[in-house]
Amino acid sequence: YSPDGDELTVLENVSKDMSRVETLAKDIGRHVLGVDVKVRFVKEKDWPYLATYGASGNLTFNVGTLGKSWFRPDNLQNILDLIIHEFGHQYESNHLSKNYYNALTMIGSKVAMLALQEPEIFDMMK
Repeated sequence: YSPDGDELTVLENVSKDMSRVETLAKDIGRHVLGVDVKVRFVKEKDWPYLATYGASGNLTFNVGTLGKSWFRPDNLQNILDLIIHEFGHQYESNHLSKNYYNALTMIGSKVAMLALQEPEIFDMMK
């Protein structure tokens, strides 16, 4: 995240639940943001972020902080909450700005409409 920053430990082998969350995030990114999202999972217990997203379409989940059980299908509401939070950064980096707030409400409404129109996208058991 900075030229002099430490490299993150990227997980090569991910669980089936993590793979489902990756697919969900990519589907939401494509339908809601119009972006081909690239997802990676890192294991950094000392890194203070649950996840990060950059306007370039890179979404990173920190399994070191979230834990592997966080990706379970029965945690869908929290998963969507974090994805929507991170995708707000497609439009604004500042969490305290009106633009960020507006981005979150717009994304949330589009996710709700997507769930109504294509509910299979949200089936975490597939």
